[in-house]
Amino acid sequence: MEIGRRVRAKRRALDLSQDALARRADVSLSLINQMERGMITDPHVTTLTAVASALGVPVSELLEEPTDPKAEAPSLPDKEEKERRGDWVVDSLDRTVSRWVWEVEEKQDPRDSYVIAVACLEISKDILRFDLPGATLQERVPEAEVDERVRWVERLFDLSQRAQKNYATSPQADSSEIEALEQAGKRVLHVIEGGAA
Repeated sequence: MEIGRRVRAKRRALDLSQDALARRADVSLSLINQMERGMITDPHVTTLTAVASALGVPVSELLEEPTDPKAEAPSLPDKEEKERRGDWVVDSLDRTVSRWVWEVEEKQDPRDSYVIAVACLEISKDILRFDLPGATLQERVPEAEVDERVRWVERLFDLSQRAQKNYATSPQADSSEIEALEQAGKRVLHVIEGGAA
């Protein structure tokens, strides 16, 4: 079964039109149509990734490769690997979070605090791999990564709560945005405390 037929089957299983899938994936309707009709048999990886994400499936499912959810989770490098590479990604995230802490502590623009709270919770969801099947973090990522992922999420969650408080106490606060932050925070906190996602 080629990719296009798999895309069509998944789309229909979700009861989506081609147009709805195109909007979700942020691609053209023509591209979805051509893919499903077999006119595009080897889509660009970014296109395939966007379509898979819009369908809520891993790319491997559209390629019909065997899938192991833990194998798909990007691994955090071990200590030796970090030292060897300098781990610029973690360093960059650390600097960004430190800058956000300063902005929140200095009570800069309350709207910035809202954006920081949202960003912290979104990054936390990525670190906790909410996109993978499994009720707990231990089911979604290799055991060796669990503690480091939880440490990062605890730091981000703490900052999100301080940023949320800054925003909530400002005259610019919007109650629906605060409620959305609280709901997203509850899900992250539940995982930090060892619960299911």
